[in-house]
Amino acid sequence: MNEITIAGSRCGPFEPALKLLLEGKVKLPPIELYDLMDFEKAFASRAFKAGFTL
Repeated sequence: MNEITIAGSRCGPFEPALKLLLEGKVKLPPIELYDLMDFEKAFASRAFKAGFTL
């Protein structure tokens, strides 16, 4: 079977980061959402490639 392992982490103080977001000092790109049936389009998305190291 072809399997992948996804490892994530969280670190750092959240309160200052959230404050910067609320004040508009940090801009994040919009989130792209796809239906399950559109998985090929989702995997082809530039956002997917930017978020994962292959």
